Amino acid sequence: MKLGTRGGQEPLLPPESVGFKDIWVKYSAFPSHENPRRYTGYFYSNDNLLNRIWYAGAYTLQITTIPPKEGGTLIDLNKVVDDNGAPHGTWYSNFTISNGTSVTTDGAKRDRMVYAGDMTLAAPGIAVSTYDLVSVKNALDTLFEHYYHSSHDEGGKNSGMIRLPYAGPPMGFRFEFSDTYHMHALLGVYQYVLYSGDFDYLKHLWWKYVQAIEYSTSKILKGTGLM
Repeated sequence: MKLGTRGGQEPLLPPESVGFKDIWVKYSAFPSHENPRRYTGYFYSNDNLLNRIWYAGAYTLQITTIPPKEGGTLIDLNKVVDDNGAPHGTWYSNFTISNGTSVTTDGAKRDRMVYAGDMTLAAPGIAVSTYDLVSVKNALDTLFEHYYHSSHDEGGKNSGMIRLPYAGPPMGFRFEFSDTYHMHALLGVYQYVLYSGDFDYLKHLWWKYVQAIEYSTSKILKGTGLM
């Protein structure tokens, strides 16, 4: 085979060409719907900036909604649960972070876990873009399934009140807690019920919800009204 030259140098590749018929990527985000273009809140206006803002939000919420078995990039934390032998600092996405087939997380390229604070911001956006509220519900279930009794960090007997972990698995096993994120989870329930109308879910969760609120209100100082 006679090869061409370039600039007097030996050629790197033969002159034959290679063609591609199909190029595709397996899109595993937004698994609750087969069509990733399914926007229940879609609109298009004559304001380009407004359109870009809406699409940026919708796209972000889509790619941070993942199959629950493709979560948990914090391998060193995962070891507490799955006893993996991965080297320190390894970045995988094969840890199960919730039940169901779809869940909203903190970020597609971040921890890929359920965080109450991120969900508080995501839920209203999901409601007006993809309406993928089942992913919000699965995230909330994860937090409420891993609640702690309030006595664990206070040395007293069980008060009947509960605390919610600030993140789902692999956290939620070592009493990780934040007063702020605890209340973010409570706000997430309010948002889910507000946008879905799923009062049966609220009834199912009610006893935990009340005890979680009582834990927060018990920390309000009577003299100042401050928490």
